[in-house]
Parts: sequence; structure tokens; C-alpha cells
Amino acid sequence: MRAWKSLLAGAAAVGVVGAGAYFSAVSAGSGGDEVTIAHGDSILPSVLPVDWVSYADHVAEVKLLSEQEIPPSAEEVQAGEGYIGRSGTLAIQRVLWSREGSVPLPSSVTMELAGWQFSGSERGRIAPEDSSRIESGHTYLMALSHYSTGWGPLGPGGTLPYDEGVIGQGESQGAARTLDAARAAAAEDDGSVAARVVGQPADALSALLRATAPDPKAAEYRDLPADERFEKVNGPVE
Repeated sequence: MRAWKSLLAGAAAVGVVGAGAYFSAVSAGSGGDEVTIAHGDSILPSVLPVDWVSYADHVAEVKLLSEQEIPPSAEEVQAGEGYIGRSGTLAIQRVLWSREGSVPLPSSVTMELAGWQFSGSERGRIAPEDSSRIESGHTYLMALSHYSTGWGPLGPGGTLPYDEGVIGQGESQGAARTLDAARAAAAEDDGSVAARVVGQPADALSALLRATAPDPKAAEYRDLPADERFEKVNGPVE
């Protein structure tokens, strides 16, 4: 459960529905590198344009500046298996869109990212399903929300690979993804943000968000942190 919350919560466990979450190992990267894909749901919707403009505060081009391991619990160490967390500081390269009345975005934000599972002396990377793990050397477009606990990503659908200035191209689920692969994935859900801007520059995403109106109910609570705003609209998250 701790691994799943750390993986999707972003900033200090901003609320993840852990029930029903599960993991599966798939081959990714090169040289037989295996990545365990985490499946489950984030409490904040992050797939559609209206999700982004209703619950994100800013959308920015970001890069991983530095990262640090978060040690496993004493119980996990004693058991010889468990989860090693990861804290990452992301540099804000440029802001593409901001919600009216949003909290100002600093020049860098630190949040929890997907870490590693370990068994004995062996460890393997964990990555979120249909999203990016956030790796050094890659560029991303990220919907960032200000939660009651701090900054974090909107959700799995709120991070788009953006290597070489092309949306969809870059790291996804811990492995390099080509533009053709991104387009194939986007074809399965043509209403998503990712599908509507795949293969285009960042300006296409900015234009899409500027042309999208937020959920009127969410707009009523624009001054609240993202998680509190969502609860006001949808009720308490169990």
C-alpha cells in the first residue's frame, strides 16, 4: 500500500484510492531491464481537458533536476523486501498555462516519484501504468496541482513525455517510447488530452487548455487546494 501511495500521490500522499491496486512486471528499456507497472486509480481525474483546467493549477515543461532515495521502513528492512521511495526535484523550464487565481508556481518543485521494489539485495524500478516514471535526461509536460500538503502532479494522465519538443515522444512507464507508439496508444482514447495533442509542440497543449472551460462546480471552489476542491464537488474520498 505504501508503494502505491508513494507512486501516485505525488506530494506527500495527496490521496490515492489504494483498494484494488495491483502490480505486474513487464520488460521495458534495454538490456532486459524490468519495470514493475503499478495499476490503480488516483483520486483526481487527469485524462480529459476539463480535468486539467478544473483541478490543475499550472501546466509546465519540467525536467528532473535531482533525486533522493526514501529509505524503506524498519519492518520492510527486517522482512528483506518492500519498497524504496524516491523524492525528486523538478526544474520548471517554462509555464504553459495557469488557472486563474492559482497559487504561484516556484522555480522548482519537490515531490514523491515512483521508486523501487526490493527483495534481498535485488531491486527493480516501479512505474505508473500509462504514465511517466520521471527519469533524468527526459523532458515532460506536467499538470501540477497545489494540494493541501504541497505541490504534486494532477494524476497519471497529467504527465506527457516531451523529448525533442514533441508531445508523446520520450519516457513512458520507465522506457523510451517512440512517437509512433504514442500515436498508437492515443488512438485508443481520442478524447484524452494526450490523444488530442500527440505529435505536436507544447503550444498545441496551451491552446487546448485555453479553449477549455473548467467544471463550473470546481470553479466555485477555485481558492481551495486541488484535493479539497475535488471533495467539495464530489464528496469525501474514502
